[in-house]
Amino acid sequence: MTERKNEPNNSAIEEGEQIYRQMLALFQSAATKYSKRKDIESYAPFGNNFMLLFKSIKENSKQKIGKGIEMYFKKAEKVYGVTWTKFLSENAALITQIEGLIEGLIEELKLPREINRLHIQLYKKQLLAIAERAEQDIDYGRIEVDVWQRLNPLLEQASETMRRYGMDPEKFYG
Repeated sequence: MTERKNEPNNSAIEEGEQIYRQMLALFQSAATKYSKRKDIESYAPFGNNFMLLFKSIKENSKQKIGKGIEMYFKKAEKVYGVTWTKFLSENAALITQIEGLIEGLIEELKLPREINRLHIQLYKKQLLAIAERAEQDIDYGRIEVDVWQRLNPLLEQASETMRRYGMDPEKFYG
């Protein structure tokens, strides 16, 4: 019997099953610490790239700021000057709390990104049935939902605080 074009052979299917098992193992290694998935709207990071402003503060203090986020810190200094400096000093506890969460969350977000990378491999290999089964069995999006639900309230608080100092946090939403 000859194989039809674009249908995976047994070897490809076995490779896909291995990818699926790897995805499942990664998810199960962390799934118990995350709650059931909430509404998808709560998934979005508050202010899109707003957290990068706070990541830039920490990296600037270590003097190892990356070029990609350096613009956030430089923009805050340039646009708000003394007000920015005052905000940083008077809200050090909040900023430290945000920075600590960001550090941990960046690590946590590696897991769903790795699962997603593997999921994409299934599609690239035309293993659609296995990819669809993975979508049903592995709700890795709930990890991201939980991550952002912890960070978003602090980012909202920082945004409100910046407004009280006369700064427009939306300039950093990206």
